[in-house]
Amino acid sequence: MRAASASRAASRTLRSSLRPSLRRYCTETDAILMAAPPRMRVVDLHRPDALNALNSEMVATLLPLFQDWQQVGGDVKLVVMRGAGDRAFCAGGDIRFLHECASGYAATGDPAALSPAHEFFRAEYTLNNVLGTSRVPVVSILGGIVMGGGVGLSVHGQVRIATDSTIFAMPETGIGFFPDVGGSYFLPRLPAHLGFFLGLTGTRLRGRDVLTAGVATHFVPLARIEALEALLLEMAASTSGKAYTLESNQDFVDPEVLARAIGAPSTRPSCAEQDVSRRRPGRAP
Repeated sequence: MRAASASRAASRTLRSSLRPSLRRYCTETDAILMAAPPRMRVVDLHRPDALNALNSEMVATLLPLFQDWQQVGGDVKLVVMRGAGDRAFCAGGDIRFLHECASGYAATGDPAALSPAHEFFRAEYTLNNVLGTSRVPVVSILGGIVMGGGVGLSVHGQVRIATDSTIFAMPETGIGFFPDVGGSYFLPRLPAHLGFFLGLTGTRLRGRDVLTAGVATHFVPLARIEALEALLLEMAASTSGKAYTLESNQDFVDPEVLARAIGAPSTRPSCAEQDVSRRRPGRAP
């Protein structure tokens, strides 16, 4: 009884310390919030009214942060990404901003009107590459809508957690675009030509189907997400003194280890026969 009580108390402490007063970035919009527990960073996409849609300010904030966390000998051993609110992890790129750029060009004929859009895509795709080659394991908790740019922020990371509320899609063809953010890499690697179907039609996958398709590496019910966060914090804290290499970090991102620890079903990701979950630095997404 005493041991069980101590375990519960430790879990509560871990959960509360995962949500400290968040350090604010992107101060004009407060679009990115970050907490810094020991050897870990928790990044919240914070535009809940816009379904956490990715805009240029968010990309400009995230890119240098993730680049900085790649430093050899750094103290960041794990990064967790989440979306603010209950509706979305990230619903995609900021279509309104891109439409305004295109409208400005159509009205004036001035190519400079498209420069902000060009810079947005350049920085976004660079961020996708940094995530896909990250030395530090990246865990994305995919609550709610995960589409387009939100897929790019998560699918290249080592651990992608689907929940009961997850809604995944690559809907770019619906606006006359193509599945970007690495879609041409991971979609063809899904089983049974499923990726071609998803890319061409924009069909949505929900909940556990996101795991079955190989997009997510795990499925965790919403009721267990806090326990998962506490576990991740504990794992990050236990890495003190380890060498800063991808191989040394595998013990706390390995799907079987994580699944056993939280008691949730898991399968190995089918994207590129585990390339997505065990990619070494230097491999492009």
